[in-house]
Amino acid sequence: MRLPTHLENMVESKHTPKSKRYLKQQLKVARIHEKIANSRSDYIHKITNEITNQYDVICIEDLNVKGMIKNHKLSKHIADVAWGELRRQLEYKSERKGKILIKVDRWLPSSQTCSSCLSPTGKKPLNIRKFTCPVCGTVHDRDNNAAKVIEYYGLLIFFTLGYEHNLSAGTVDYTRGGPSGGDGDSITIVAPSSYGSVKREAFTS
Repeated sequence: MRLPTHLENMVESKHTPKSKRYLKQQLKVARIHEKIANSRSDYIHKITNEITNQYDVICIEDLNVKGMIKNHKLSKHIADVAWGELRRQLEYKSERKGKILIKVDRWLPSSQTCSSCLSPTGKKPLNIRKFTCPVCGTVHDRDNNAAKVIEYYGLLIFFTLGYEHNLSAGTVDYTRGGPSGGDGDSITIVAPSSYGSVKREAFTS
């Protein structure tokens, strides 16, 4: 029994060498991917240089990038923005330029906290990009609000705990784990028992 023509072509194509036209297109695709990678690298270098040149204290969220990439719905988008490389460059450039990089705990509910009154606003699906705080009524852009919450807690860590360790440069890890030693200016600051205690301290000080 003879196979249909299109199936015969498929079988033959697996055993025949790649044509010059195919290799030419393959080279074009490779060049496009290289251009995208170079553009991304150039942008990350520019933005990290701008941040580390302009600010003495930088606050970021200690995201579990490797774990987030395992989510097949978000993996491509996360890989495209290169969060891991952005953090790596901020770390070494901060240390090189004598700046302080504060990594806030990844479990901080930055998207579930109002940056105006610090009240919990609850979990939200990713398609919700704006929301209204149920307590103070402030309308927030989701990403801007999260950035302000991270900045608030990062600076709170710096001003309440940073001076105790005479921080001058490097990375500060604000984690819920136990104390651990560090080399040079890199140090781990142990968080209070809960974020609620930090919030109350902020309002009573």
